[in-house]
Amino acid sequence: MSIKSFISRKSFDFLEPYGIKLSSFGEVMGKAKAGIAISSIKIVEVLFGLYSLKAVNIPLFLTIRRCSMITTIIVDYLYAGKTPNGSLLFAAFFVVTGAVVAGYETFDNDMWGYVLITCNNFASATVNVVTSVYNEKKLVQAFDLNFYFAMIGLPLSLAIIQYNGEFTELCQIFKGDEINGVVPNMEMVSYIMISGTFGILITMTALLCVTINGPISMNITGIFKDVGLTYAGFFFFNDTKVTPSNMLGMSLSLFGATYYCYSKYQATMQAKAKAKTS
Repeated sequence: MSIKSFISRKSFDFLEPYGIKLSSFGEVMGKAKAGIAISSIKIVEVLFGLYSLKAVNIPLFLTIRRCSMITTIIVDYLYAGKTPNGSLLFAAFFVVTGAVVAGYETFDNDMWGYVLITCNNFASATVNVVTSVYNEKKLVQAFDLNFYFAMIGLPLSLAIIQYNGEFTELCQIFKGDEINGVVPNMEMVSYIMISGTFGILITMTALLCVTINGPISMNITGIFKDVGLTYAGFFFFNDTKVTPSNMLGMSLSLFGATYYCYSKYQATMQAKAKAKTS
């Protein structure tokens, strides 16, 4: 197999059943309006998330982030006109209640931090809902959105780096300097490359999750992730103390997420059974 055939789009056709379709440059540019709109909101979400972490502690950030299920329901209703059913509202109640119970000990008076995280939640919900709506019409793919996200994010990142006076430091990492010798800092280069690679994978998998399972799915997977990482932190690190409110709150959130998954599974089984009998 030649290198040219290996890197051709057809060599990635085996990924299409999993929702990953590599578009040609012409196809991507033909979706510029939708791609730029969704990717711009994604950039806003990332910026709100970064500045939120500067304004509040991580436990409080994760607490309010778990409340994003409510913002997704609101945006889904306002943008797509989808009314939440009883199962979704029941699950959301336990998720949000659990988040508040688990994190109330870290609440403080930093109202600006609350505003930033709430904006992050709404931006995240908007990206997920709009992406889901566009993908129902097969207008954009995860690859297309990732392309525009990178196209917008690269110049914006360079502008922020230049504004903060970090551009020279970034160049020194890749080129070296006269003090330390004109040798690249391969350790930092490796970290940057690993972080960038995982950034692409995270963006792609998140968009695929929304495309295949809908906007609420991102909230549910996020809850399982946050609860799992919190439990792991309690187990592997000694600097974090487990409190009864932590355990109760995480258990409530976990119950809400599990109930939602179970209700969706039941609905899917009922739909399949109905399809067989009809």
